[in-house]
Amino acid sequence: MNKYLLCSSVGNGQYSLTSFDDALRKSNLGNYNLVKVSSILPMKAKRVDHVDVPEGSILFTAFASMTSRQAGEVISAAIAVGIPADKTKAGVIMEFADSCAEFVAEKTVKAMVVEAMAKRKYTIEEILCISTEAACVADQYSTVFAALAIW
Repeated sequence: MNKYLLCSSVGNGQYSLTSFDDALRKSNLGNYNLVKVSSILPMKAKRVDHVDVPEGSILFTAFASMTSRQAGEVISAAIAVGIPADKTKAGVIMEFADSCAEFVAEKTVKAMVVEAMAKRKYTIEEILCISTEAACVADQYSTVFAALAIW
């Protein structure tokens, strides 16, 4: 596994699962089989801007999502990855989703990365983050989705 993609999106649908599927499709992960993994980025993995494996393939993915049908509720999802200064070390990925504003989700997930990296005694070179927010509307489900796919 030497490539990774950060992505986020909002999906909507008449059903919870179709809303989630819409979010996956909009993030360009909808035609892959996602396998949720714990939060470690392999060392020397390179960030890319699109998935370059055949549709239907398995993608290892750290992700956060939340689905709601509560009109007026604001929901957000964010994912962040800490890239260590020492390139012989793996990166740390953190995910967060809640009923909150997007900036709160971003602040929270970045703080989680800082804590996890500090506990490993890793110096952080950079923190990459992606997030999304949705204001739920009546009579449909809304899903927020933020992911880091690894292949």
